[in-house]
Amino acid sequence: MLVDYFPYNNNQGKRSGYSIGISIPEIFLHLCIWGLIIEEAVEFGIHYHQQKKSTSHIRTIISSYFLDDRWNILDAIAIYIYLVGFITRFIVIEQAFVISKICMCIDLFLWYVRILHLFFAYERLGPKLSMIFNTMKDLAFFIYFIFVFLVAYSISSFALITTPHLIRWIPNENGAPSRTYNIIQNRTDFSAWSLLRNVIDWGVWKIYGQVDLIEYRQVSEATLTVAGDAYGNSAFVLTIIFVCISNVLLLNVLVALFNITLTKTNINAQKDWGYHRFLLVREYSRKSPIPSPLNILYYIIQLVVTLIRFLGKKKDDVYALLDDSSKLDANVMNLIVFNVDNRVISAGTVDKILINFCTAPTDLNAKIKVYIIKPVLSGSEHFSVQEQMESFVTNLRPSVGIQKFEIKPFKVLDGDYVGFKFTENTGCPFSIECASYYVEHNIDQNIETRYHQSDTISTA
Repeated sequence: MLVDYFPYNNNQGKRSGYSIGISIPEIFLHLCIWGLIIEEAVEFGIHYHQQKKSTSHIRTIISSYFLDDRWNILDAIAIYIYLVGFITRFIVIEQAFVISKICMCIDLFLWYVRILHLFFAYERLGPKLSMIFNTMKDLAFFIYFIFVFLVAYSISSFALITTPHLIRWIPNENGAPSRTYNIIQNRTDFSAWSLLRNVIDWGVWKIYGQVDLIEYRQVSEATLTVAGDAYGNSAFVLTIIFVCISNVLLLNVLVALFNITLTKTNINAQKDWGYHRFLLVREYSRKSPIPSPLNILYYIIQLVVTLIRFLGKKKDDVYALLDDSSKLDANVMNLIVFNVDNRVISAGTVDKILINFCTAPTDLNAKIKVYIIKPVLSGSEHFSVQEQMESFVTNLRPSVGIQKFEIKPFKVLDGDYVGFKFTENTGCPFSIECASYYVEHNIDQNIETRYHQSDTISTA
């Protein structure tokens, strides 16, 4: 698509056989990118709501969003470059089109690099990717050193080899030192990009072993011949010194640093891979179940359904997170409580519940009511009680600590929460700050999975 990237059609031309501004494949590509942008916006919204519980400073929330997952930095850069290219795409001016195509090409490069994120899902590729990232830190220090030698060599040697092409001395007939000369090129435009590119291009390839000093083709297609005079010989000596330092000394030091880094990384490679794989799975568990650009329709439908549910509910049926200033401690009597950070991840049946009591139940005939909770809007801090189950937690024992209860099985769906209401004399859970609810979740009646809930509880 980028090869056939033409200016916006404003002269009644044809794109994909129709009189449209841009081609159909490009329209599809833009929809895909906007789907990814919406995904990132939703992800940031979830992060914002979670961090807002602990801090109100927007700068802290934004910085933690990028520092917790460095891939978000690449996402932000790619999205910014895309927006610049997308806006200038519809401006039919030569300079705007140049900016648009350059931005789109750079953006494509960044999105391809972003695919490396998926490698963390594979046990063989994940540790290798961690090793590559760690060795890139050594490469950054190497670039600092090599840049100093590169600038010193490139400017000095290029100034020498270009001197015969700028000044011509007129020899005397008797062989005496010449005192007259002609200036072949009256001035050099030091601000020109071509001069800077020629200087860098002359020296940078020497790092990789290309030491041809006979002829050099400049950006202007003019061939620069290195003569065997004093200028050329001096440049030859400088080239030998530079190649010895960069290609022999510094590159071998870099290889040695790589070896040390890889040895250290390999020790904890499996643990690092497991951690990054967890972050990857957690990230995609929060995204839409369908890929871009269909996720745009998914979020539109989800928004409409959520608004319908929200408008159809009474205000008293909507439950929000406890404010940080609430001093409830462990007193959650007659409040519906659940763990907002641990939703049901797959549909199944709940038939066993474990509760860690900090205060013992006093009425052994009392019942703890069970509810199904659903979020009002995906990623929001508002929830609604869908229904009270016929299942009750009974057979309470007058003791603190973890107690296991078998209840009447009930169905739960992906994204639901299991809530509880502790009535009078039923005791209280361990604490608001450190809940210890466990739900044994049977999948297909054969697989039993235990969910550990250990963070802030939501109540009404």
